[in-house]
Amino acid sequence: MVVKWWCKKHLIATIMRYNDSNNLILIVNVYAPQQEYIKKVVWSQLTRIARNWPGPLCFLGDFNAVCSPEERLREIIDFNSIDSFNNFISNAGLIDQLLVNDEFTWEGPLGKFSKIDRVFINAHWANLWPNAILQSGQPDKSDHKPIIWGEKLCY
Repeated sequence: MVVKWWCKKHLIATIMRYNDSNNLILIVNVYAPQQEYIKKVVWSQLTRIARNWPGPLCFLGDFNAVCSPEERLREIIDFNSIDSFNNFISNAGLIDQLLVNDEFTWEGPLGKFSKIDRVFINAHWANLWPNAILQSGQPDKSDHKPIIWGEKLCY
């Protein structure tokens, strides 16, 4: 059940009550900008949210950033952007949920590939759902693959 939600540029946050209890979780859907200087503002906002939220939290969406050069194929690698993104992940205390069935989530023109769509959780979330896995589906009308989170594979 949704308890509260709010929107800011580049994110939609939802606080939900789960399992008909008083336990609350926070889910933040992110659409990060492409401009690096604006991304840093978003990383700062998300870090503040993560540090101040006392329970399970999940950040998911299109981060328009990668954690390593291997997560981009046939694209320009911006090492400063990679460092900034990894610093955000570390400073916010996030865990990167790994895809079990794919390396990339976005396919662009001329055979370009990136892993820019992600799911990050904190330790509270990981403790609630220790067996959860993440997999990508097949794109329908988008150049992004849908991400499916659950406890069973959906092949």
